[in-house]
Amino acid sequence: MWDVANGFTIKTIVEEIPIEDMNFVEWHFSAPLFLIGGKDYMIWLVNAVSGKVMANFIGHENEVLGAKFSLCDGGK
Repeated sequence: MWDVANGFTIKTIVEEIPIEDMNFVEWHFSAPLFLIGGKDYMIWLVNAVSGKVMANFIGHENEVLGAKFSLCDGGK
């Protein structure tokens, strides 16, 4: 996958997440991380360097259309 968002280029493949399940990508403001939200009611935290999924956030009751990193706690 070669994709550009907010000045970053993804040079690795995120194989664990089916592209048809993706609704959005949200870049972290200072770390090489991004969130992907899906039609399968999940959010994934992905390392932008390795393309590996670091965490899954499950339990949503509908497809996820957006998420943000918080500025007030350093992006956690």
